[in-house]
Amino acid sequence: MFCGATGTAEEQYGVAQGGRLVVRGVYHEVSGESPQGILVNDAGSLAVDTTRFSYKTSPDKPLVQAKDFRGDLVLCSGMLLPVGTQFPARVNIAGDGSRTRVLCLGSMFWAPCKGITADTVWRDASNPPARAAMLNSNLNGGAESGLKNGFGRLENRGQADERFLLEMLDPLRGARIWWPEEARSGVTDVRLYRVLGTADRDGVCLELREH
Repeated sequence: MFCGATGTAEEQYGVAQGGRLVVRGVYHEVSGESPQGILVNDAGSLAVDTTRFSYKTSPDKPLVQAKDFRGDLVLCSGMLLPVGTQFPARVNIAGDGSRTRVLCLGSMFWAPCKGITADTVWRDASNPPARAAMLNSNLNGGAESGLKNGFGRLENRGQADERFLLEMLDPLRGARIWWPEEARSGVTDVRLYRVLGTADRDGVCLELREH
């Protein structure tokens, strides 16, 4: 999924049964009460890059949750912003972590109040412990954050060697935009451009715009 804009929804991203998903360059504007944008609790690979999450965060549910997950979760160069609450966005890892790998790299957490630290936004309670790390991430905030000049660095958490980083970033490094070309003989050439999707209690609607 490359480039888009959307509202907020409960558990907006997830993978299961070995599914693989790359999300890059999506802007989320808060549009509801849902506090959780990512939940992975089955098996697969999810990599989210350069994406802004504006969510009504809650102390009861983390914005990002990996629980009993068998696979890889990457959050890279993201912006995690609480909207209308005093609770910072956080990444939570729980349950059986024996087959869980999580990397949060170079992401920005908005501080809605004073006293926000790495342990506020990153909580790993998995047992056995997951292979997980938060690296080179930071805080931004207004006057209410108490941050000098509105900026602060977050201490790294977890351990990550070169091999771990290369393996975790492989879905992002290997993602390529498909370039349209002539279809092979016998292959149906159906292409959908500029797709607008909406959903409510009555179902899902897809609107196609003329290319």
